[in-house]
Amino acid sequence: MAENTGVAAGAAANSTPGPPGLLQRLRPSSRRALQLSALVFAPAAALALGLLATVTGVQVSRIRSITRVVEQQAVAGGIEALD
Repeated sequence: MAENTGVAAGAAANSTPGPPGLLQRLRPSSRRALQLSALVFAPAAALALGLLATVTGVQVSRIRSITRVVEQQAVAGGIEALD
């Protein structure tokens, strides 16, 4: 079910009106490489933000919500890249 949500989120991001974004301007092979690298580095970024929250005392709930969004976007991009 979570995979379907990621696919839907990716489809919604690609169907937004207006000028094409960075991902749409890239060649398909470059786009896949960028999306897969985001899928790999998102957990590392989440860990780094978690450590930052612990060290600085920033609200952990706020940082968790940000990292959740980043992870969802990376997963949606990774699923698109695998299609």
